[in-house]
Amino acid sequence: MSGGCRAPTGDGEDQRAYPNQETFCQATAPLPMMPTDPASRPPASQGQPLIVGLLMASLVAMAVWYLMSGGPFGGLVHHDAPPPATATFSVDLNTAGERELAQLPGLGPTTAARIVEHRREQGPFASPDDLLAVPGIGPVTLEAILPHLRPLPPSGPPSSGESL
Repeated sequence: MSGGCRAPTGDGEDQRAYPNQETFCQATAPLPMMPTDPASRPPASQGQPLIVGLLMASLVAMAVWYLMSGGPFGGLVHHDAPPPATATFSVDLNTAGERELAQLPGLGPTTAARIVEHRREQGPFASPDDLLAVPGIGPVTLEAILPHLRPLPPSGPPSSGESL
């Protein structure tokens, strides 16, 4: 055996546990020590100062960007509180289909189908109040959908007795 390695000794069980004594000795051999003499160490990389400089310049650039965009005083986008939506959904009672009408608050597909059927049988609606004649629409439902209805055009020319 070389390198000061001792082979296991004993009554034969050591031979079963370590069948290859050379492998055992190589696996447990101490690692060589690094030289402590500064002259024998490898020279420092020439690129280290460049890397440190680039890292510092990047940190300074990020800090300037942070301060220019509002920093701790705001000015950054708040994703948790988006601005309220300003778009509103509106429909024309005389041209909207069942799918559009079913999107109105308080109406479902069945009531939307009744509106379309009433329009087909009775003709176009002259005013939103005409919806009260449709089964399933009462004053509360009409009040809920009024903000979503487009103004209806006048049904015809005014009679001679009416003023503009």
